[in-house]
This record gives sequence, C-alpha cells and structure tokens, in this order.
Amino acid sequence: LDQFHYLSLQNATQYKNESPEAFADRCKRLCSRTIRQINDPEQQKIIHEEAERRMLAAYTNGLYGVVGQQVRYRMPSSMTEAIQLAVTVASVEVRGSNSNSVNQSKIVFLTQVTCFRCNMKGHIARNCRVRVVQSNRTNTREPDRRQFNRDNQRDNL
Repeated sequence: LDQFHYLSLQNATQYKNESPEAFADRCKRLCSRTIRQINDPEQQKIIHEEAERRMLAAYTNGLYGVVGQQVRYRMPSSMTEAIQLAVTVASVEVRGSNSNSVNQSKIVFLTQVTCFRCNMKGHIARNCRVRVVQSNRTNTREPDRRQFNRDNQRDNL
C-alpha cells in the first residue's frame, strides 16, 4: 500500500484545466498518505522534511506547460515558493492569452470593413496601399479664388 502512494505521488501530473493551487492541494493529499507515524519526535521531524522534499519534487515535475518549465528553471526551495511562482507565471500566461483574443476580434473586424479609397475589403483608407495620383497643384485653379497677375497690374498703373 505504501508503494502505491509513493508511485501515485511521483507520477502525479497537473490536469489540463487544473489550477496550480488545486494541483498543489492534490500533491499535499497524496504526500500525506506517504508519511509514516513514529513515536520518536526527532525521527518524525526527519520523515516530515523528507516528505516535504518529495512533495516539492512531485509538484515541480508534474506542473504542465510553460508554468512547469518556469518553475523547474527557478528551482524553488520550498513548496510555498513553488506555488507562488506557479501562480504568478500562470496569471501572466492567462493575461497573454486574453490579449490574443483581442487581436482575434480585430482581425474579424478588419475583414468586414471596406476602404473608402479603393472600395476593397480588409483595410481602411488610412492603411490603403493604392497610390493616390497627385495633381500638379500649381496648374490647378481653385474656383473660389481670383487669380492675380502682377505683370498685368503694372501695365494698368
């Protein structure tokens, strides 16, 4: 029976939708089943410290994905440090995935918009790549302005 609990702790892995805290609680429950009870307080203390190290190793090795990689890279010295690290990395990872959903909504919006310059879908006039033919502004005459020729004015004086 003891061997079963040792193996179940050693092979524990985080489930896909399980939070780091929930996985830590599960590791603690599994680890508590591996602790023997002895009457000598000194030996009992050593057994508890050994169980704490086993639980930390099982927790860090069982964490899933980027969270697990980051926690293993940092090599925490205690279970509380490992849990804090895992929660921090998981929250940053969730924040990053939320910004990805915002980008997805921008992509959907841009596929529905039509450019006023070229009437093509997928972009707006400010981002349009169609070149605007610029007319020569010196030769064009604005209808509401009067043209004034200096040479003709001198002749009239």
